[in-house]
Formats: sequence, C-alpha cells, structure tokens
Amino acid sequence: NNYQFNEIEYAQEDFFQKFPDLISGLNPEKIFLHVDKKVFYEQIIELMTFLQSQGHNKLGLVFQEK
Repeated sequence: NNYQFNEIEYAQEDFFQKFPDLISGLNPEKIFLHVDKKVFYEQIIELMTFLQSQGHNKLGLVFQEK
C-alpha cells in the first residue's frame, strides 16, 4: 500500500525516508491523514506511530468513501 503527499504517491519505505524532506520548512501544527475504507487498521497505526516518532503528536483522521 502506498502513501500520497501533495498528490505524489510513495511506497511506504520511500515515504518514511523522504518524509522529513517533504515537510521541510512546513512545521505543521496538525497532520490530517486521509484514509479510504481499503486501508487496514494496522497500517494507520504504523503511520501514526511513525509520525509521532518524528515529533508530530497532533494527528487527525479523515475517512473517505472509495
């Protein structure tokens, strides 16, 4: 399963490696994760855990019907 940031799709490993550069200079107050019903709960938790390890503790979930 892939992640998308600014309309560019990344494999999970690539996304985790590139994430610090992707948000460089943005310093987001809160990060919203847009997920569709095909995403497994474990994947959401893995991504949230990664983001928290990067210092982003304010996370929101937005569910999309797809």
